[in-house]
Amino acid sequence: MKTLTLHKPDSSRPAVIAHSAAVADSFASRFLGLMFRRAFGRADALILTPCTSIHTFFMRFCIDVIFTDSAGRIVDLRESIRPWRCFMPRRGARAALEMPAGAIRTHNIKTGDMISGCFQPD
Repeated sequence: MKTLTLHKPDSSRPAVIAHSAAVADSFASRFLGLMFRRAFGRADALILTPCTSIHTFFMRFCIDVIFTDSAGRIVDLRESIRPWRCFMPRRGARAALEMPAGAIRTHNIKTGDMISGCFQPD
């Protein structure tokens, strides 16, 4: 599990947005993602890497999705994606961070913000 921290360009104080993010870094773990689950469970986020698009097939709840480049800069975000949807982000995405619906709004996350913790080894 990883801790993810949000760094905003207009603030000197980073904020933790996920205390226990699970990592999906194999084809099978990325493909399965959150499918068939009723909730996030122990993890409060799922990092899919490498990842340039997501689907919500066979999911039972809405999620927020944040796409980052290889430096952790947010290149695209999508709020409250419902089950049975596909989403293709802007060019340059390297990872997707799936979080409970409402997380983007709660943490005031914006395109251009930085997230640390996605690419560092455990």
